[in-house]
Formats: sequence, C-alpha cells, structure tokens
Amino acid sequence: CPPDHLSYFNFKSLRNICEHNNLKIVKEIGDFPIEIYLANKYSNYYINDNGSESHNARITLTNLIFNKGLDKYLKWAEGLASAEISRSCTFFCQKRNDNPK
Repeated sequence: CPPDHLSYFNFKSLRNICEHNNLKIVKEIGDFPIEIYLANKYSNYYINDNGSESHNARITLTNLIFNKGLDKYLKWAEGLASAEISRSCTFFCQKRNDNPK
C-alpha cells in the first residue's frame, strides 16, 4: 500500500539479514495477527468495512494480555514469533564477536 508500506519482511528474511550482517538474534517477538479476522466472514474487515472495530478488538486483546504481566505478554509475543503468525516481526540482536581478544 504505497506510500505507507514499501518493504515487507518475514521472519525468515529478517533472520537472513541478521545472519548476513553478523548479528546474533537474542529474542524474536511478534504482535497480534490482525489478519486472522479475515478468516471469518463476520469479522472480515476488508469485506465488512469494520477496520476500526477490528483494530479496537486487537488493542483490547493485547492490553488484556499485557495486564496479566510483562512476563506473560512477552511469552505470548515470543509464541507468535515462534509460530511466525504475527503482524510484524521484531528482533533484538547484538553484534557477533567472532574475533575475541
């Protein structure tokens, strides 16, 4: 959807970028896969023009999980990343030190 989304990455391509740039992935997290709403004709925001309601439901669910505690939220976010079903991919990396002194 130019001009908003010009580049897309998935977990595999982002891992490849990290590896190519000598980065060690410390943690991968994802977020709520809002596209899951497209699987049901009643929640499909594309055909029903109810995008704001879908967004609000996503925020409500995310806040519900976050309010259970940061540790539980991170486990949930890591699970989404592990399943590679999240809306976005966030990686925490550090530079590899292949030549220790």
